[in-house]
Amino acid sequence: MMQLDLRTTLLMAAALLVLDEGDARACTTLDNFPHSIDEAKAAVDDTPPGEIPAVDASEVNESTQVGCDQCGGGMHMTLDITPPVDDRTPSDELGYEIEVVDGEFPFFVPDEAVAGTAIILRSEFDYRVFSATLEVRPVDRAGNVGPGTRVEVRNTLRGCNMSLGSGGGEAWLAILALQWLARRRRLMASAA
Repeated sequence: MMQLDLRTTLLMAAALLVLDEGDARACTTLDNFPHSIDEAKAAVDDTPPGEIPAVDASEVNESTQVGCDQCGGGMHMTLDITPPVDDRTPSDELGYEIEVVDGEFPFFVPDEAVAGTAIILRSEFDYRVFSATLEVRPVDRAGNVGPGTRVEVRNTLRGCNMSLGSGGGEAWLAILALQWLARRRRLMASAA
């Protein structure tokens, strides 16, 4: 009976590892959406958006994609932008250009303008010490580019910051729970 419980536990754990939603997404990333230019608006609008009121850079975080590598597959951060005012483009339809103007920035920076006010920047590198100045410029639907707003970005952590998600934590928790249930069943069967 003990072999059956152990075998069942191992099969269930293997199924969880194979069917786990986190593993199905291993090493996939969500990309920023490209900002699109409306040719009809470009023909009649030549006024750029105003200045961006604020750009807030999040803390640098470890990527938590299970299965990419032992350190979680790099790092990521978000630029949260308070949209400016434009004469014809609603604030939720503005795009943003990003440029590194000073320092070292070990993240992928899109070549084209991206849509949305929360821009995700990713790096394949593990935690690194860096300091950089970014310039973020608004772009309206006509393609007019507004004035740049600068933001200082830095990270003082180095190395691999192992978190629960970076080492397949959910799968290990499931295995431990299944082993506990199998042991509990054996104890209850022997007590009866």
